[in-house]
Amino acid sequence: MAIVTCDVTSATATGDTVETSVGTISLPSTAKRIIGIGISLGSAGTTTLEGVSGIFRVKISNLDVTPGNFPFSYGTGNGAGWISTKPEIFPVNWPNIGNGVVTFYVTMDMTMTVNPTARGFVIFEK
Repeated sequence: MAIVTCDVTSATATGDTVETSVGTISLPSTAKRIIGIGISLGSAGTTTLEGVSGIFRVKISNLDVTPGNFPFSYGTGNGAGWISTKPEIFPVNWPNIGNGVVTFYVTMDMTMTVNPTARGFVIFEK
């Protein structure tokens, strides 16, 4: 029976409409395949006029997943000045990823009052 586990990057500012790396995850040699990938966002200081959407992209050192782009959309700011999103998980089936390094990039669709922070995560079998 496979063990399913998850690893998450540190919270990193997204950099608005410029593609920005929000961290890397080094997978163990025992990792067999990635079964889910995603991001979560959080921020203080957003307004109701700001759309919270964009693209996150993943790059894996030992597996070509080009283009590796995934859309995300969480609607608009709530007027309370903060956002906190439920992690969005995209199911994938990327095998042979032991010792791979997963790098996460985020590009927001619009400039925000404050840069939200993002965390990339990977769900994998070992």
